[in-house]
Amino acid sequence: MPISDDTLSRRGALRQCTRWLTLAAAAGIAQAPGPARAAKLPKEDIFYQDKPKDGKRCASCKLFQPAGTGKGNCAVVEGDVSPDGWCAAFSARA
Repeated sequence: MPISDDTLSRRGALRQCTRWLTLAAAAGIAQAPGPARAAKLPKEDIFYQDKPKDGKRCASCKLFQPAGTGKGNCAVVEGDVSPDGWCAAFSARA
């Protein structure tokens, strides 16, 4: 069977697919509404407790944000957290 001039080679087909994928990705990025925020986890799922563990406490974690109420907020855990608490997402401040 003779090959016509309008038939793409494998290399040409790969180039064409790469171009289309690049354009599709660029269009998706351009339409993205902004950075997605991850949902916070329930306290049970992250093993939160109201007391320190091995000297680690929320007040010394970089994810903890103190509030004026004596409690605080966490970037990972839902609801109010105690400055003396601990969870599995603990990450010491630098």
